Amino acid sequence: MEELDEIVFSIMFDVDGMPPRKDGGHSMWNKDKEVNKLIELRKQLDAALQKHQIPTPITDYLKLKVEIYLPKKHLEKSDIDNLVGGICDVFKKQIINPN
Repeated sequence: MEELDEIVFSIMFDVDGMPPRKDGGHSMWNKDKEVNKLIELRKQLDAALQKHQIPTPITDYLKLKVEIYLPKKHLEKSDIDNLVGGICDVFKKQIINPN
């Protein structure tokens, strides 16, 4: 197996409130309830990347360590994989719809 050159960096940031929730094939960017969560998470990510002078977009491998603190009542509405999926979508390049 070919070895990969790696650039390793670590950043940490906190975002208050519920993470965005992905629910299958529907875009979260079209859901009023999720858009603000996506925007806030993306702002925090962008600020952390700039603070640490990490070039963007990230085009190589990415390892995430995520901690989510939720009241039990929120677990009845979302599986953890829905929330992790929503968080991971923030790392994708946003497609801007001109319409």
